[in-house]
Amino acid sequence: MRRVTLIALVALLAPSAAFADRLALWNIVHNQCAPAAVKGDALPAPCLDIGKRSAAIKDRNGAEQVLVIPTERMTGIEDPAVLAPDAPPIFADAWNERALLRKYLPGAPQGDGLALAVNSAEERSQDQLHVHVDCLKPDVAKTLAGFTPAANWAPMSAALAGHTYFARAVVDLSVNPFKLLAELPDAAAQMGEWTLAAVPQGDHFVLLAGRHNGPGGGHSEDLQDITCAIAR
Repeated sequence: MRRVTLIALVALLAPSAAFADRLALWNIVHNQCAPAAVKGDALPAPCLDIGKRSAAIKDRNGAEQVLVIPTERMTGIEDPAVLAPDAPPIFADAWNERALLRKYLPGAPQGDGLALAVNSAEERSQDQLHVHVDCLKPDVAKTLAGFTPAANWAPMSAALAGHTYFARAVVDLSVNPFKLLAELPDAAAQMGEWTLAAVPQGDHFVLLAGRHNGPGGGHSEDLQDITCAIAR
């Protein structure tokens, strides 16, 4: 059996062992999803979909969580390629793949109640950029429901899942959220220390940026709920 197939199976069946390989996600996308798509074959598990610049796979965590991953090699949030003019629209791609959650949980939200999250370099297990697509924790959703973001970055007064964040509104995710993150003081030079999330709110999105090493920490995956209680 090919090594890449073994990686995929282990990723599904033995989480701790699978993610000892920090390129497991890259190997799945590059060696399984992409070749199958080129050949016109059915996508092998855990591949779910593949587009021009990204692929979606079922995450090993949670009933419904999906990961959206660039099909080009990008280490993570700190990779200079995320700020390049031709950077893949990974947040927009992740948003467009949200319907995949209903493959596993028919009641999964498709708008409010969802979150897209990218972890900091210090708080990730994989060295290939990926966006977690999953449900918001109910308490986080409740806090954000009463929050009106500004058009530019401003610190939130309320903590979310125990962390503090800067927030701003964007109309849609066709903007590059990483470039907006880089506008925060010191962020462009220390991108790996930051975590970034996008949460739909009515007719716009709230971007949430937290510094892992800053006051109150910051870990955007903590905003998500792998049980999707908000839909149950």
